Amino acid sequence: MQQNPGAKDKASTRQLAMLYIITGFSPAIRFLPSFAAKVAKEAGWASPFMAVIPIGLNIFFFHRIFSKTKDKSTFEVINDILGKFAGSFVIFLHLIWIMLLLAFNIRLHGERLISTVFPNINVTFFIVVTLIVTSVVLRSGATAIARMGEFLTPILLLLFTFVSVFLLPNIRADAILPVYFNDIIPMFKASFGTLYLFSFGLLIFMVSPQIANKKGIGKILVKAALVYFTMIVVLLLMSIGILGSFVAAKASNPFLIIVKQISILDTIENIESLVIAMWLLSDSMSIIILSIVTLNIMKHLFKLSDQKNLINIFFVFMYIASLGIAQNRLEIDVFNSAIFIYVSVFFGFAMPFLLYAVGKIRRKI
Repeated sequence: MQQNPGAKDKASTRQLAMLYIITGFSPAIRFLPSFAAKVAKEAGWASPFMAVIPIGLNIFFFHRIFSKTKDKSTFEVINDILGKFAGSFVIFLHLIWIMLLLAFNIRLHGERLISTVFPNINVTFFIVVTLIVTSVVLRSGATAIARMGEFLTPILLLLFTFVSVFLLPNIRADAILPVYFNDIIPMFKASFGTLYLFSFGLLIFMVSPQIANKKGIGKILVKAALVYFTMIVVLLLMSIGILGSFVAAKASNPFLIIVKQISILDTIENIESLVIAMWLLSDSMSIIILSIVTLNIMKHLFKLSDQKNLINIFFVFMYIASLGIAQNRLEIDVFNSAIFIYVSVFFGFAMPFLLYAVGKIRRKI
């Protein structure tokens, strides 16, 4: 039987939703607990609930934009709604943003390996190894990467659930309560951390040139959002509820600190190694996905027949960019909290709204 030539690069909506969860795990445990505790203190655990309406609206926009575009890629949908010139400009803006995000993640991945596992090795070594591994994986295509995410996401969720079972009983009520009415504004400000984690939906839809099962996109995204949202709330409850908001705000990784306290029947200790493995796995998947999206955008903008020819030169550029994006870990953290959060929220929430609004005006959706 003859195979559809586009089948190799076709992923399902369900697979993309799973990729979203696994790539969001690392930034959730690395960034959100300390950010929420710093901004909203003991009310930080409740800050994700302030983001429910924007997240729900975003899912609605995605459903309306993509559910009826069966055979069109995400790039074709954007061009169809905005027009070729404006659509290409928006896609180009995404290219700049994603390349910065990729350089940031590559550098942060190397810095994390140094701070948690290999303190005496230069970050350059890990950057080179990461780029080599990523380039090898990318040659397998979008479908293989989507299947990898589909296999690994349930494992990651099971491991997170396993760890949570032993941590939840240690939550102190006085560390998360009371939450007063005047905590609403700090909670609103802290909710930008949650919005940041939910801001990569349009990016995920650029992973595969063709997406299967778009008709069920609304239900699939709601289920994935509920799973990810629950994970975020549990993560915040454990981090702030066990350490307290003051310590959680000052700690570089509150979740890793509380995991170190776990001892199961005095026989199984050092479970932080398991969390670090989950963390690094999520990091690697994030870098792979950002890389394939960047190459897909380049292929679309520059009308290339195959983006694989760009992989080697692209990663030479990303090596230079990841070293130049910051001088040290402190600059990386400042860059993330001061710039990346709000730029990512803009791209993740304003862009889908723009596509929906223009699409309705032009009667494209």
